[in-house]
Amino acid sequence: MASAKSRILTLLKSRHPQAVPRAEIIEIARISEWARRVRDLSQEGWDIETLSDGYRLRSLKQGKPAAVRRSVGAKTRFKILHRDHSKCRRCGRTPDDGVKLVIDHIIPVEWGGQTTEDNLWTLCEECNLGKKAWQSDADAEAMEAVMAESSGKKRLLAYMRFKSGQVVTMQELQIVAGISQYARRIRELRAEGWDIASHNEDDSIRPGDYMLRQE
Repeated sequence: MASAKSRILTLLKSRHPQAVPRAEIIEIARISEWARRVRDLSQEGWDIETLSDGYRLRSLKQGKPAAVRRSVGAKTRFKILHRDHSKCRRCGRTPDDGVKLVIDHIIPVEWGGQTTEDNLWTLCEECNLGKKAWQSDADAEAMEAVMAESSGKKRLLAYMRFKSGQVVTMQELQIVAGISQYARRIRELRAEGWDIASHNEDDSIRPGDYMLRQE
């Protein structure tokens, strides 16, 4: 016997690209938690548009499942704060400086990051907001491919190639590399022949920032 979720999906597909009234969804689901099943389908990659009185399947092709974000529990939060000495890993400020600290994903969940201790760090709210602003401007699909590279150096090269001809900031590089010695890895890339400019070659580039010249 088909599940409520399967029945809902079959109905949406049969009406594509037309809207399906909410009453019909409820009738075919035959369970009280029908709305959760619609959300489950969306999480699984089905492009379902929510309308004022129903839903519409925008594509018959299933997309990529949405990343699942796990909450950071109190025990994990304490361990990360203790590991980072209750200090923002970006600016070094502490609650004694009047900032509020948050636990953040180094590699965002949307880019394939996991809720594990090695992918969590302590940031102050100001640095976290700055990171999120940069993150929202980035191409999630491209960044997921960058972050899937197996080492910090490979991620740096993939990101700089993606941003070829543009200055990339120290903050971006720290996040992408996921390691503190990102500058050493860039020096290694330069030694391998990659034309990466720094402040030493171009004084319009701030110290700590770099640019891969057009390939």
